[in-house]
Amino acid sequence: MATIQEPARKAPWPPTPTTDQQPVPYKVGQKDGETFVSIAKDHGLDAKELIRFNFGTLKSAEINWYLVNYVQCPRPPRGQKYVHFRGAKYDPANKSGMIFLPTGAPQPQGNRFGNKVAELYNNLSESEKYPGGLCYQIAYNRVKAAAIEVGVALPSLSSRTSFGRLWGSFINTKTNTWFRLPAKYRGKGAAGAMAYAKLGTLVEQNGIWAGHLKPGAVIQTWSTKSNYELVRENKRPRGIGHSFIFLRYSLSGSTIDGMHIADQGYQGRRVLARGSWGYWVGANLTKGG
Repeated sequence: MATIQEPARKAPWPPTPTTDQQPVPYKVGQKDGETFVSIAKDHGLDAKELIRFNFGTLKSAEINWYLVNYVQCPRPPRGQKYVHFRGAKYDPANKSGMIFLPTGAPQPQGNRFGNKVAELYNNLSESEKYPGGLCYQIAYNRVKAAAIEVGVALPSLSSRTSFGRLWGSFINTKTNTWFRLPAKYRGKGAAGAMAYAKLGTLVEQNGIWAGHLKPGAVIQTWSTKSNYELVRENKRPRGIGHSFIFLRYSLSGSTIDGMHIADQGYQGRRVLARGSWGYWVGANLTKGG
């Protein structure tokens, strides 16, 4: 049977935040073959450092003890060497059924709304993270779920509302009603809608790559800037756009080279590189504390 040894000095749970790293909950136990190695690879982390961040040790017997007692993974059958995540009991109150991912910096203060968006996403199962469907609808659903928890009244996504039209970039080339909406928000998707509703602060492309986004920020991209301009002016774009949620930046040394995002599964399974889109705009969420 697997070797399980109780540590002489137990690590805190959740891990203690530092000036460099903040623990972000990540739900486990929902799929076969999920390990620290696979999770680390998916998030651009080192597997050993991820284990050490969670449990403060690399001793396999002690890691097994933490998995059984902290993460609430099932005890292994006789002959099985290691404890697996599969079957871990998820309980947010007791912080079980999860491990913690280290962010590059503490979660921004005053970003309760955005932090909640990121937290709820990290607690989803794999299938819930990539449900397919329309990107703007999935982004809205995730922001709506967080809004409910932090007490923010999020306007309807209906195309009959100004907020909904902006969020979905619902232009109408047969009428001029699109021009009744402020030009500075048109074509900017969810980012424009949140800024229009005074629930977000716009972050333009230069600010995005200067590191100004906060977790949970909403983003609209277009294949080229000219396509954004076409939508802004109530014309059909010649390329595609995308709507998603920012989770955290990806770094190459000290340089931002991309970001981890939450979408319907189109690009969210990998780091989204800076050059993936020609036009970017985001909005940090500003309500909820």
